[in-house]
Amino acid sequence: MGATAELVRRWADLYSNGTPGSFHQLYAEDVDWLEAPTSITPQGRSGDLQAIRQASAFGHSMFRDQRVLIDEIIEDGHRAVWIGTWMATIGIDGLPFPNGTAVRFPMAMLIETRDGLIVRQRDFPTAPVVSE
Repeated sequence: MGATAELVRRWADLYSNGTPGSFHQLYAEDVDWLEAPTSITPQGRSGDLQAIRQASAFGHSMFRDQRVLIDEIIEDGHRAVWIGTWMATIGIDGLPFPNGTAVRFPMAMLIETRDGLIVRQRDFPTAPVVSE
């Protein structure tokens, strides 16, 4: 496993450790981020590190126990794609699913790095899988 795959694993560990925003340290300020549309953000989202910070705060206002599980990483130099699952528990009323519902989004993410930081990220979540 190369340096980019190691960075992806570190990102997943920090994202899943329960400390909001701890993974932000792995991004360049001018990161180019794009998230495909979801049922919660049907217009999709994009931007730089500030946009990622805002998206993280938005997510933590709605979900508890956010974490990712990586099933596979495919690495090519400074780029890697991971395939896995984003998981959380809904923590508020008013979302498409009731408060307390466990949700999972199978997804893929493309990461590109430079100088040990994430400079490009593309998130491709699929339709959620829910359980109450």
